[in-house]
Amino acid sequence: MSEGEHLKNEAPKLRGTVMPFMRSCLLRALASIAPLSFTVGSAHAADAAAGRTVFSSQCAGCHAVKPGQPTMGPFLGGVVGRKAAAVPGFNYSAAMKSSGLTWDEATLDSFLAAPMKKLPGTSMPVGVAAPKDRADVIAYLATLVSEKGASASPAPAGLAPTATDFVVAGGPSQGAIASRP
Repeated sequence: MSEGEHLKNEAPKLRGTVMPFMRSCLLRALASIAPLSFTVGSAHAADAAAGRTVFSSQCAGCHAVKPGQPTMGPFLGGVVGRKAAAVPGFNYSAAMKSSGLTWDEATLDSFLAAPMKKLPGTSMPVGVAAPKDRADVIAYLATLVSEKGASASPAPAGLAPTATDFVVAGGPSQGAIASRP
């Protein structure tokens, strides 16, 4: 009997035993990997409360969350979903005015990672280096209300900014920050 005929005769015998074994191995492998993918994904889930903390330490020196507060950067209420350079009365850089950007989550993430790289000529010199911190800040920004009272998403309980949040004491020239206790 030739080798080809031998394999042809053996194939039906193997089909009943090898395929279920391979299927069970594959299912076991997938079952062991599935919890890992959920763990990794949840480790990077955005946290608006943590974003508020990052914002207060890294962003509030230049940006306000309430309209009318004196700052060096534009008011950020309602920024998620807004066109770049859209806050009336703020003196944006030429680069920002001509950027055509809309501040969705992906654009905010890439801009906050490296503002000068994303938009050469911008007047924002610093970003948020850590990916988790950026995701958290963006989640927090999504809770903020615009001057017209609209927000991209409702603020989770306890996260909506109050009148005492992130007040820049003494104006932009002094840059001292007083946050709510």
